[in-house]
Amino acid sequence: MILPKHFVLGACIGVCALLMETSAQAQTVKYTSVALAQSDFMSKLDGEHPGGWDFDIIQLIRPQKSCHRSSQQGGLNTFDGFGFGFNDALSAPNGMNVNMGRSFHFTVLDLLSAETRKCKWGGRFSVGFGVDLRNYRMTGHTRFEELPDKQVVLSDYPEGSIPNSSKMHIFSTTFNLKYIQTFARDFTFALGPELYIVRRPGNRHDIRNRYTLCDENQTNEVKERFKGIRTNKVGVNLVATLNYRHAFGFYVKYSPTNVLDCNYGPSFETLSTGILIMGK
Repeated sequence: MILPKHFVLGACIGVCALLMETSAQAQTVKYTSVALAQSDFMSKLDGEHPGGWDFDIIQLIRPQKSCHRSSQQGGLNTFDGFGFGFNDALSAPNGMNVNMGRSFHFTVLDLLSAETRKCKWGGRFSVGFGVDLRNYRMTGHTRFEELPDKQVVLSDYPEGSIPNSSKMHIFSTTFNLKYIQTFARDFTFALGPELYIVRRPGNRHDIRNRYTLCDENQTNEVKERFKGIRTNKVGVNLVATLNYRHAFGFYVKYSPTNVLDCNYGPSFETLSTGILIMGK
């Protein structure tokens, strides 16, 4: 039996409509199930975290902060401790036998300093100023002596005398720039140049000699002092420090600059080393 064309066309349209309705209902059921499942899951999460969840996408994609944006703040520091140690004269002329074990050195590295914020790897920079007192002591048979024309020379003690000591003191103000690195959590290493300035003339840098004159009848102790010796006004040190938990440590200072004015005294360099007692 041959069905009329309009009947076949109507049947096809009806079947397509039924399929589309069935598909739409299935999709609605699917979406409704997913929505209900998601709602139930979020309800459980809200029950476990009553404060809610805070997902800050900007915070997640924000790049790492640079050195000057670190969360550890820099700032000003006052009195970062002091150091006590010994001096030695390097490349000194013959006859200038400085006894390092009796040539004391005192320094305050930072009376006031300013630090940058700490980088994520623990490094930072610091600038500051302090004070420095160097003592060069000879215990041999020669002494420091200042002549009337301000020349500092190495001379022998008077004949028949018993030498005690010959000391030269140099006081200076220092300005430093340091790179500071913390490692292994408890240790801090610092390295950098230091500029020192010596005010002259001044009573804080002088020469002091002590010896005993002996004759047949008596002995006399002689004390000599020469004030305001001619030093270099400006010099440079290279400073390295290592401390533990900012409580105590060690320091080394090397100065390639001549201490005395080359036109008024012997040329020599300085090496200082000692212990640090930190201020905080």
